Amino acid sequence: MSSTSYSYITEYAQLPGVVQLMQQSPYLIVDCEGQSIGTVVGRLSLLAVGTAKARDVFVIDVLALNDRDNPSLSAFLSLLEDEHLPKVMFDGRMDFVEIFHTYGTQLRGVRDLQVAEILTRPSRGEGEAKRLWRLRGEVALGSQVVNSNPGLLAGIHRVAGMDGTMQDFGLAQNMQKDSYVVQMHRSNQSVLWMNRPLNPRLLQYCANDINAIATLYEYFLAKGWIHPELTSQSARHISLLKSREEISRDRELGLMRFLALDVLVDPQTVEGEKYDCRQCRKSLPRSAYQVRSVQGQRRSCCRLCVACSQKSSFAIDQSWVNV
Repeated sequence: MSSTSYSYITEYAQLPGVVQLMQQSPYLIVDCEGQSIGTVVGRLSLLAVGTAKARDVFVIDVLALNDRDNPSLSAFLSLLEDEHLPKVMFDGRMDFVEIFHTYGTQLRGVRDLQVAEILTRPSRGEGEAKRLWRLRGEVALGSQVVNSNPGLLAGIHRVAGMDGTMQDFGLAQNMQKDSYVVQMHRSNQSVLWMNRPLNPRLLQYCANDINAIATLYEYFLAKGWIHPELTSQSARHISLLKSREEISRDRELGLMRFLALDVLVDPQTVEGEKYDCRQCRKSLPRSAYQVRSVQGQRRSCCRLCVACSQKSSFAIDQSWVNV
């Protein structure tokens, strides 16, 4: 496994130099690590930022640099909010929530490669059969749910993880995850991210992830797979869930394994109002629901919640409501 060079940022005096290099970069790579991030007990430990192609990688110690009013930290955070400076991420949903809860900063200008990977599938020859095949996986919806009612699943996409995506594109060589950190996560020991001094292997793990995202992004750029619409689609993907509680709820329901039903839908093309799903509480367009057109009704819960309830056998409101 190759090691990515990085700078560990633990003092405010180091930030002006970081900001200067960030401002000179055409895009940034952003990733976070911490204790059970995206859960109700989540805590951010490290915020890693890389310049283009991971030429410079900075691992920011969030525990040491937590004064939002510090001018140097404010200048750094303002770049994360700058919608004109692209931020490349892979599945930024939990990172978005943790950065907001920690610093009150909303990530803008994000290009999420998890969304981009789904958009590449048709150009790679994936059709309807492959989409349903992905949903048939036991960690997704399973064969019974998919085979019994494929119409329920129209437009539902199983999201891919970064490791699997790197392998699919032949980019995983020399980028294997540190087995120590992998086992730490599997053993529910993410609290170790909060230790100080921090194990150097955790810092290196964080830096290596920035390099992996940079490698994947450059590959997508070379293939012509980064389109202007990705920024607005990514914004919907990462900001749909506003709190740790909402992420925990979606994870418990099994929804985090899938792309939310309105991420790929341009709001300008949606006719009519949106409706709140009684299960996941998201405000979604009519297309996200089963409908009875003649009666002018829709299900009270969105199609994704219905499908996940069938997979996990949890109770769900199956009533029809007028629209």
